[in-house]
Amino acid sequence: MAPSFQIPVSVGGLLAAIACVVGGGPLFAFGLRALRVRRALSRLREEALSMDARGLVYVQGKVALESPLFSPLSNQPCAGYALHVNAEGTRIGGHVRQQRAFRLESAQASARVEALHQPWASVTTAERTIEPGEVLSQRLAGLFESNAELRWLRRSGQRLVLREKALLPGAHVHVLAFAHVAESDAVVGELEYARTGTDDAAVSHAVGVTRSTELVLGGDDPHMPCVVSALVPSLSAIRPSRLASTGAIAGPLLTMAGLLYLAQAAESLLGATS
Repeated sequence: MAPSFQIPVSVGGLLAAIACVVGGGPLFAFGLRALRVRRALSRLREEALSMDARGLVYVQGKVALESPLFSPLSNQPCAGYALHVNAEGTRIGGHVRQQRAFRLESAQASARVEALHQPWASVTTAERTIEPGEVLSQRLAGLFESNAELRWLRRSGQRLVLREKALLPGAHVHVLAFAHVAESDAVVGELEYARTGTDDAAVSHAVGVTRSTELVLGGDDPHMPCVVSALVPSLSAIRPSRLASTGAIAGPLLTMAGLLYLAQAAESLLGATS
């Protein structure tokens, strides 16, 4: 009988096998997600915003503010902004951004956009140059101090070019995001209070409760594509690479290889002790 193929068992091999077993699952999940996103984007077409939207959608509409921010240079109410700072004549720079949820309005429907974890692509709304040592407003100085790169640029003594990009109310934007419906309960009517018993304990109850639904685009899942852009987005640039999707095959193979090695190691150990 021909001898079976044996891989030498070693401490390094055992550690590598355990790493394969542990890492195979996440690699498979990442690759499967990338594969699904690639397929979804290949079939994705722009559609009208409606309350029936579900899953990955590509829609457009106008920005309506819920709780406005104010842009740092032009001081305009906005849904979000990014302040880019560069040393004049160089590519050395940094940026600070802040974004809030906003409403996307169209003729057919309205949705809440919660694309908070990925930067938005908006247009330039203001520019400014500041000299070394120039006194800044309290808010602008606070933004510089809140970011290590901007703080270093400010203290480097160079002339700085500031460029503000903001998403203003009424701006027409394209949104590519995962659509779902969120439900919430709201109390309607007045609350009634009564005192009962001998302990004067207050008892309250709601006259009525109503349930409302809201269309939501985006969320806090960093693995789902979520794009808010004032320009037409490039779907090819958003699509995960083919290499990323290979994890759907490589993950199970790594796990299987690790398990086989561990099984062989256990068999060798049992053989040695018998």
